[in-house]
Amino acid sequence: MAENKRPPTEEEARKIRLDAQVTIGLNYLREGRNDEALRTFDDVLKEDVAESRAQMGRGLALARLGRVDEALAIAEAILKADPTNARAFSTRATAHEYAGRLEEARADFERAIALELEGAMHRYNFACYWAKRGDAEKCREQLAEALRLEPSSNVFAATDVDLARFRDEDWFPELVAFKKKEE
Repeated sequence: MAENKRPPTEEEARKIRLDAQVTIGLNYLREGRNDEALRTFDDVLKEDVAESRAQMGRGLALARLGRVDEALAIAEAILKADPTNARAFSTRATAHEYAGRLEEARADFERAIALELEGAMHRYNFACYWAKRGDAEKCREQLAEALRLEPSSNVFAATDVDLARFRDEDWFPELVAFKKKEE
């Protein structure tokens, strides 16, 4: 006998739709389509100003677009309200990175990871940080851990512009393909 499942309430449907929009925005970020990501996150935040993933995504898009001060302001406001917010540290790390403050970026990525050991996103972003520095070993280490924590991230790793320089390395397709098999 099939289970009678009620349709979602209006509020549940709204949350499902906003979550899907955030996912689209994150996909745009991974593809390097930062203007589209920013518009998507702005649309989400018009409906739900407290949507934390959209706030962080907006900060990342702003940093990538060179609007570092705005990105830092988002992260700082969140950290002022919640000094242990790992996503805010990760966003601030990206802003520091794009501003050329690499030591501050590295410290904030490490802080985000320390605060949220199971946070695949922080490790993934730290892998991208190392990829842009050309450090294959540190990139692989962080990417492997991100994929262990969130195996479905292999789809993003396969197309992420930040990781492109390592796609032809022997370890990269093996790591991404290995994670696919674990699913």
